[in-house]
Amino acid sequence: MKNLSKLITVASVLTLLVTLPPSPAWGTVDVNCDFDSDGYSDVAIGTPGEGLGSEVLAGAVGLAYGSQSGIDTLRTRFLTQNSAGITGSAESGDGFGWSLACGFFNADLYADLAIGAREDWDNADSYAGTVTVMYGSAAGIQTDHQQWSLASPGIVGEPDFEDWFGWALAAGDFDGDGLSDLAIGAPGEEAGSISKAGALNILYGSPTGLTDARNHQFTQSTVGVKGSPYLNEEWGRALAVDDFDADGFDDIAIASRWLDGVSTTDDAGEVNVLYGSDTGLSVRDQLWSQNTSGIGGEAEEDDGFGTSLAAGDVDGDGDADLAIGVPHETSGIIHLIPGSQAGLTSVGSEIWGQDTTGIAGSTDGADGFGWRLAIGDVDHDGRMDLAIGVRFESVGAIDGAGAVNLIRGGQAGLTSSGNELWTQASPGIRGAAEIGDNFGSAVATVDVNGDGRLDLLIGVPYEDIGTDDEAGVFHLLYGATSGVTSVDNAIFDQSIVQSIEPGDEFGLFG
Repeated sequence: MKNLSKLITVASVLTLLVTLPPSPAWGTVDVNCDFDSDGYSDVAIGTPGEGLGSEVLAGAVGLAYGSQSGIDTLRTRFLTQNSAGITGSAESGDGFGWSLACGFFNADLYADLAIGAREDWDNADSYAGTVTVMYGSAAGIQTDHQQWSLASPGIVGEPDFEDWFGWALAAGDFDGDGLSDLAIGAPGEEAGSISKAGALNILYGSPTGLTDARNHQFTQSTVGVKGSPYLNEEWGRALAVDDFDADGFDDIAIASRWLDGVSTTDDAGEVNVLYGSDTGLSVRDQLWSQNTSGIGGEAEEDDGFGTSLAAGDVDGDGDADLAIGVPHETSGIIHLIPGSQAGLTSVGSEIWGQDTTGIAGSTDGADGFGWRLAIGDVDHDGRMDLAIGVRFESVGAIDGAGAVNLIRGGQAGLTSSGNELWTQASPGIRGAAEIGDNFGSAVATVDVNGDGRLDLLIGVPYEDIGTDDEAGVFHLLYGATSGVTSVDNAIFDQSIVQSIEPGDEFGLFG
């Protein structure tokens, strides 16, 4: 996504969900998120497992504001669908906070926050999903908000059982008007008569906020979109936004779980890329898979190509590049597809894994390398670096403790020089590696202390806290010339915003 701070003078924003997400499920907000426009990134943390009274898995979002010294634990908020002023009510299974994205949806200087509740009931349509958009102000996120669903007047599409509208969210300026637009994945939506083929809805920004004017819905049955819809394809499970052809309009990558039309490669995965224009997102399209000419590897059943996505300019040439996670390919790999003036190109594409020469760590079964991705310039050298969640990595004899690889950007793309491997057993890192923690289940880059270097957020949603199983935490590692550092690193649990409870899975953000 274009750096909106060039259009609107604001500092970057954070979220343990980092919007220009990546991604996909499990909230995170964009590196441009500064909800109060004070120059420090703020953090939104999805807690979709939060129980509220008798309502289990209702979900919540924690907000913590940045400051010169990092995250300000004395300035936080706890948001649920029971919070005063928020439309609807918390119900079991809603998953409020499953996805997060931030952007500048109206014409002020404050970043705004979109929150997906992928299984929220929409009138009589169970698990159809909703998206709540809350607007920033000088005081931070305010209760002034909108709520959108496939039943909202003027929105293209029809609500049905398990549409999962809001499963994935991403913000970008697809029409180049200086205002963010919101992309909403609904992987359970029908495409024609084909159940759970998946859809993408686009809401455009305006001076007063998101509007249903010109809203679009794309599916693989839309004329001009490559591929064909298939039963349970779930197109729209993961999203990433940036300007891949440097034409001034943001573009979007959209992942599905199947490889189109090849029944022997179920869950192999594929990624469409739609390009922006002066009229908004267009059907100028590319379709990528591990069967695409010039892309290494081979599409195989259950590879999960596109499980995670991240976009940014890794080589500093001005064209954004696309990172694609394939975590179920043996121990997991990632593809990097370079941008160019003509868009993404297979020329110079790269494959990285823990068996790549010079990469820290080792392959030992289903590590899940590429489970989550985040791009950001942690060393402030003008090239984006790639953080890779390795959710199931063993640490010594500790199975599933989890890890994060940080691979640096270079003039020719990613480089193994200076790469880092972080776990809860790394020197200086707080906490301890334990079985099934899944350190690296979420990653995000943000600048919470305003020093110009992006910091690394690492979610550990299955961390036990005392007797509270899977209560969850997240780590904050600060950016430095060498990459990121354990110096002054911090660990946070849900006590910064609310009481700790088992099963909350605090720390999902991207």
